[in-house]
Amino acid sequence: MFEQIKSYFLKFIPLDDAQWALIASGLEKIVVSKKSILLHAGEVCRHAWFINSGCLRYYYNTHDGMEITGYIFTENSFVSSFGSFVSRQPSTQSIDAIEDSELIVISYDHMLKLYENIPQMERFGRLLAENIVVGSQMRTASLLVDDPDTRYQKLLRERPELIIRIPHYYIASYLGVKPETLSRIRKRLSEK
Repeated sequence: MFEQIKSYFLKFIPLDDAQWALIASGLEKIVVSKKSILLHAGEVCRHAWFINSGCLRYYYNTHDGMEITGYIFTENSFVSSFGSFVSRQPSTQSIDAIEDSELIVISYDHMLKLYENIPQMERFGRLLAENIVVGSQMRTASLLVDDPDTRYQKLLRERPELIIRIPHYYIASYLGVKPETLSRIRKRLSEK
C-alpha cells in the first residue's frame, strides 16, 4: 500500500522492518479530486503530502485577487507549506490539486514521533530541507535573472511533462507571465 513512499524514504536513509512499520503506522492514503484545496493561506499547515499520482501546486493570492503559482509538484514528491509546517505559523500559501491525485498524508505530530524514535529520520528531514532550500533558491534566481523565454525553455528542458499535463494559465503563472505572453513565447519559439 505504501511501496512508493517507502522507496522514496530508502533513497535517503536505510530502514529496517520495525522502523518502516512505525513510519507506516502514521500514514494515510487519500484521493482528492482536481481543484480540491488541501491548505488555505492563513491556516497552520499540519500535514505533508506525498504524491503517489497526480499533480499539486502551491500558490499565493495577491492583494488584487490573482493567484501566483509558486511551484508545481508531481509524482514522488513531498508537498507542504514547509515554513508553516515547521514553524507552526499560518501559511502564506495555499495548496490545491491540479489533477485528481492519490496522496499519502503524514502529520506534523507523527513526523515528530519519528524524529524521536528513529534517529536517521532527522537525517531524512535535513536532506529533504536541503533539497527544498536549493530548489527554492534556484527558482528565485531564475525568476530574478532569466527572461521569460529562458524560463520557458528551462521548463521545457527540465519538466516537459508539465506542458502537456496542466493548463497553460498555471504554466504562465509559474513562469511569472500572463497567459497571452506565454502564447507569444510559444509561438516565437515554434517559429525558430
